[in-house]
Amino acid sequence: MPVAIVKIPTFIGASRKYIQGAIKKTNVNKNPYLTKTEIAKLPKDVRDNVTNFRLAQANGRVDVKKLEKAYVGYVATKAWAADKNGDSRISLTERKNLPVDLRDNFTNFRNAQRFGPAGSIF
Repeated sequence: MPVAIVKIPTFIGASRKYIQGAIKKTNVNKNPYLTKTEIAKLPKDVRDNVTNFRLAQANGRVDVKKLEKAYVGYVATKAWAADKNGDSRISLTERKNLPVDLRDNFTNFRNAQRFGPAGSIF
């Protein structure tokens, strides 16, 4: 049965694990920052979020701890705001209430729920 809705707490938790995994895979030297080269190696759906985060920094640097905290906070804030009927879920209709840079993350997560890990990047 296809998943038509996504539980917000589940989406937030998966987003945390996803960004942690993406950072770990990309930041192979384990320093506290991601370079533009490392950002370019991130999965496409999170690359736009990280680029937006980098541009918002006064120094243009991406501190990985700050990134993780900011990304998860952003996902949580925007997901809860998208839930217009207050049922703690995002429907396909409510998906349009997400910022453009989170819609691909939502779609990929939803597809992972529908098709399992082999058919997804989450």
